[in-house]
Amino acid sequence: MAAEINIQNSRIGRWIERETEFKSLIFRVTAAPESGARAWARTTSGVLVLLLLVQMVTGILLAFHYVPAATTAYTTVAFIELAVRDGAWIRSMHYHSSVLLPIAAGLHILQMIIRSAYASGRSAWTFGLVLLGLVLAAGATGYALPWDARAINGVNIAASLAGNAPLFGDAARAWLIDGAAISTLTLSRFYGLHVYVIPAIIVTAAIMRIFIFAKAPADIDERTAAEWARDQFARNMIVVGIVFAATALFSSFYPAPFGPPVADTATYLPRPGPQFLWLFEMQKYTDGTLAAILATGFPAVIIGGLIAVPLAVKRKLRFRQFAVVALYVVGFGMATALTCAAIYQDASEPRIAEQLAKQERDETAFRAKQFEPQTVSAAVTKRSTTADEVKAEPAAVEVAGGANPNVIPPVYTTSCAKCHGASGEGTKKFPELIGVTTREEDQLTPELVLAIINDPKSVGRSTKMPAYHDKLSESEKQELVSWIRSLKPETDIGADSTVQTAKVDQEK
Repeated sequence: MAAEINIQNSRIGRWIERETEFKSLIFRVTAAPESGARAWARTTSGVLVLLLLVQMVTGILLAFHYVPAATTAYTTVAFIELAVRDGAWIRSMHYHSSVLLPIAAGLHILQMIIRSAYASGRSAWTFGLVLLGLVLAAGATGYALPWDARAINGVNIAASLAGNAPLFGDAARAWLIDGAAISTLTLSRFYGLHVYVIPAIIVTAAIMRIFIFAKAPADIDERTAAEWARDQFARNMIVVGIVFAATALFSSFYPAPFGPPVADTATYLPRPGPQFLWLFEMQKYTDGTLAAILATGFPAVIIGGLIAVPLAVKRKLRFRQFAVVALYVVGFGMATALTCAAIYQDASEPRIAEQLAKQERDETAFRAKQFEPQTVSAAVTKRSTTADEVKAEPAAVEVAGGANPNVIPPVYTTSCAKCHGASGEGTKKFPELIGVTTREEDQLTPELVLAIINDPKSVGRSTKMPAYHDKLSESEKQELVSWIRSLKPETDIGADSTVQTAKVDQEK
């Protein structure tokens, strides 16, 4: 047969034929041959393989320089961006391929729906859907690794969503952040999931798809399958080459986002990657338990339903086809609509659009600088400050009227105690305030505390907390900030000091 003759013309080809089952595997994973546009549509599988390889290779290169600790993660990412040769491009390739993976998986599933592969190739269909869920999980866990303002906000939201889950919320939150408060252990948990657990599951699923659940198509001879495999390989190489070149070029001009350290700004607007804008938009309209259910339940219902329907419905073919198409349209249609809505709202709101544009300019200015390593002490991270930076720093928030910061301000008792506790100890639904400006992880600067008091939504914080910018006087706000700064956590070794700073407040 044609492919056999071609491969046996070389010594390597003869060795492959003699020592491996390569030809048999190709025959087993090859579905019914097609031509024209339908054959080109099936190159989505090649694109998925390419993007997964880019993720793994660039991830390994980044791991050579990355240190998963709260005191060093941001610095090592800055080192990759500014000091490692082609480091910014490698990180951009890693980021942009993670954004493209869910899109490629969605297109792959679409072409399988068009040719009814959910009925004829159930193992390939199931693998494609499982892969979609895994790449979303990989993107969510990798989002935390830069440990910048965007990452901390994402971790806060993830921890809150986990905590608001019904029945097992507290246990899920404690497991996700690996303790009672966000810390280096939290970053290590996300790092372990992103680098070890999820890739291992993806590789295992791919091996099972190729070696266990693959079967040769019926009523097709080997000659036809070999010719189809050869032609389809050429199509895949063309499409894969175009996608890789486009991604590489795009990554050269549009670096991966990298926000400031969490304690350096009170006005930063965190935005997730494009593949999670639908979730970001959904959180605007939901909160508490409902938000937690939708965040994980919505994709689980869509992906789980697409897997289950072809397995459960085998006789009523029209109903099966309708159910599969309906689930796909609802799932991907809603995600697309919410993504477009999030982009439109950011672009149409002048204040937000201006702030996002400023953040892009700040990132450009950051990349134009030389790398400056941080000096890390036992508990505090410091760096040298220039005279220009001192002038640029916002005015410090001070106590108004010489008030004693150790005395609970009357304005706190009347406006804040109901939610945050009589002494800032927090309640079941709202976070405690003790230590929020002094802890090492997710430290809130006085300026950020003031910004939260003025308008929490503007800095990505609680959607339930009201804005006080026009409800309190400036002296009352400063008095609140000064008192909050005076709240110190217990230093006893056995003390239990749970800190919650999630955007979506817990409900039970």
